[in-house]
Amino acid sequence: MRAISAMIFLAVCALMVIVYQAVQQELNIRNLKTRIAVSIEQVKLKEDGIVSVKMQVDDMNKKIAPVASQRDQLKKQKEDQKKLFGQSEKDLDTCKREKDNLDTKRTEASSALQKIKEGHEEERKKAEQETEGLKQKILDRDLKICEFVDLKVEEARMLCAGARL
Repeated sequence: MRAISAMIFLAVCALMVIVYQAVQQELNIRNLKTRIAVSIEQVKLKEDGIVSVKMQVDDMNKKIAPVASQRDQLKKQKEDQKKLFGQSEKDLDTCKREKDNLDTKRTEASSALQKIKEGHEEERKKAEQETEGLKQKILDRDLKICEFVDLKVEEARMLCAGARL
């Protein structure tokens, strides 16, 4: 009987140990369930936060898209303006070179014209001097002729009358 009571006692002790472990495991499971529930709630809150932030980012992207396209358009306009400015600078330089060339040609032409005018003036003066010289020679010749011409003839008097003046 002692052996049976010892066996029953051992069986009850083993049963108590098993019950104790079962209760402890049940408490651990409940604790883990509550922690899982809390974690699920936290995950849901964080997911909601992520979704709201994602929606805000999408809204900002929608707002930024026109600004970005406007920025791109302004960049394109800026590049076009740079190209036009560069072309204008080239055209201006070309025009300046052409103007300088034309100014040089004009200066050369005006100096050549001035030289031609001076040459013509000198030639005119020489021609006048030659004309005066020839007139003087003609007058001298007429005077010499008038010395030998008979002044009784009317034609001779008319010729000599102009020569004597």
